Amino acid sequence: MVPVTLFEIDGEIGVMISAEYDGDEDAIINIYDPFAYGSAH
Repeated sequence: MVPVTLFEIDGEIGVMISAEYDGDEDAIINIYDPFAYGSAH
């Protein structure tokens, strides 16, 4: 599992690994970090 960034540009929605996102911070809808809340097990 890796943190991912959900973003929107020109009405299109994309998702990519957060470490690789270098776009406009205003385009970010949400950042999902699976480690932020601890283990699911």
